[in-house]
Amino acid sequence: MGFHLGDTTLSNWMIKASEKLKPFKQRLKERLLENEYIQADETTLQVVNAHKSKATKKSYIWLGVGMDKYKVVYMHYANNRSAVVAS
Repeated sequence: MGFHLGDTTLSNWMIKASEKLKPFKQRLKERLLENEYIQADETTLQVVNAHKSKATKKSYIWLGVGMDKYKVVYMHYANNRSAVVAS
């Protein structure tokens, strides 16, 4: 369409959208945990600092997939591998 949206504007939109979707995310997690069998995975990724040219921090994407009662895919980001994050 020919117009430019700044990084800050796009970031703020994503933050506001994620706040509105929190109840949906919580319900997905509840449904996932109602399954008797859950497949889980953690995948590492490097977070890039916008002010530096190389990746600077190791973070994780956590994935849970409900396999029986509810076919749910639940994914979230964390900056550590603690047990609290995994549960």
